[in-house]
Amino acid sequence: MGEICLYPSLQSLQTGKSKSLSAYWELTKPRIVLLLDFTALMAFLVAASTINIVRLVAVIVAGTLASGGVGALNCYLDRDLDRTMGRTSRRPIPQGEVSPVHALVFGLALFGAGIVVSAMLQIGLPLSSYFVTTGIHGAHVLAGIFLIIYLVRRAATGGFSAERYGTVENFNLYWSFVNCVWLVVFPLFYLL
Repeated sequence: MGEICLYPSLQSLQTGKSKSLSAYWELTKPRIVLLLDFTALMAFLVAASTINIVRLVAVIVAGTLASGGVGALNCYLDRDLDRTMGRTSRRPIPQGEVSPVHALVFGLALFGAGIVVSAMLQIGLPLSSYFVTTGIHGAHVLAGIFLIIYLVRRAATGGFSAERYGTVENFNLYWSFVNCVWLVVFPLFYLL
């Protein structure tokens, strides 16, 4: 005989809570954050003459929080575009699992928490700014690479015409923005 749940609303609440946590986790783009953490770890190990474990953990925690926040903010900013693309239409905001306002607040809170952690654990503002800015730029470059792949695949299937070329123009603007950011980031961190 089948089991009867005496508290069906409690069961649906627990299922909804785990779905909600999973949706917020997905907003942080954990695979990208892992790559950024690995990059930060390698940069820390190469740059440090001696390894300070507390500082290393602080860099990873602060970087994870800030990068996850930026991932959520990216989902918030791209929510309209995500609805139209097959690959991204399954993200939490287009699926209605997280509201855009909640994603915005969540992203800002995580990003702010990353900055606070870096300040509290005395990573230093220049170093934390470097990792956050480099992480944001890396995420932009990675997104640009995915857009290039998308455009090439779409062009190969005849997805563009004289009337339908707006995606290419938008990509050109996006990539120009990434280049302008690099023109600021490079001198700021490497030449000064």
